[in-house]
Amino acid sequence: MDMTSAKRISDDILADWRGKKFVLADPSLHDGQGHLIVLVDFGFWVENYGDLERWCRDNNCEIQGMTVILPTDQSLTSFLLRWL
Repeated sequence: MDMTSAKRISDDILADWRGKKFVLADPSLHDGQGHLIVLVDFGFWVENYGDLERWCRDNNCEIQGMTVILPTDQSLTSFLLRWL
């Protein structure tokens, strides 16, 4: 793949994330247990880290850097309802 093609692909991926606070990672990108949320908006992460940390503790989820591991479908639903 040449550099132009690689840049176009990366631009397309970034365009999909632009304007979003987080994305749900494909299950193939983690161990398949539960759901993995990737926080893609650094400003959102900085402004809400304390609340995210408390929410995760209260909902038996785990925050690791700019990712959140949600163990169940119910926790995913709760996360989306809270943070969308």
